Amino acid sequence: MGKGCDVAKDHADLIILDNNFSSIRRSILWGRAMFDNVRKFLQFQLTINFSMLTIVLISGATLGHIPFNVIQLLWMNLIMDILSAISIGTEPINEKTEITVANKETRISRASKIFLPGMWRNIIVQGIYQIVVCLTLMYAGSSIFFDKPYNLITEPLRTPKAEPTDHMQMNTMIFTTYFLMNMVN
Repeated sequence: MGKGCDVAKDHADLIILDNNFSSIRRSILWGRAMFDNVRKFLQFQLTINFSMLTIVLISGATLGHIPFNVIQLLWMNLIMDILSAISIGTEPINEKTEITVANKETRISRASKIFLPGMWRNIIVQGIYQIVVCLTLMYAGSSIFFDKPYNLITEPLRTPKAEPTDHMQMNTMIFTTYFLMNMVN
């Protein structure tokens, strides 16, 4: 507590400054909420990194170029890092956490697993979904959206007059689709 001796404060993991025992309960609630938010953050980060890395590797190995340009990759990095980091501290305490603390059920120990089986399932399923959608757009998008399909390897992104080609428009559609899938995720 805040009125305790300095030696106890120096060795304590948590110091309650207002000398109110209800603050201990609030501290536990916020600690558990932060633990849940870190799990959500890691799940989102792994999903987006797994899917983007796979798309870049497959397209780079098969086509010789990737569907994202440097600015788009930087934008995705902005989404991956900044917005997901903001979400760690802004998600409120949920009702399940309050009930768990009130019933004095299992506590979160230092040996608790950060990744749960359900999280791995979500990461793999969402990642595969994003990969399949983006690769389908990449390889079949010219046939789906344009009257005349183009060659994926030899079609330039711009014409000599600096006008966008169907290939560039398709890459923009792939990026927009990928971005929206991750925002929904």
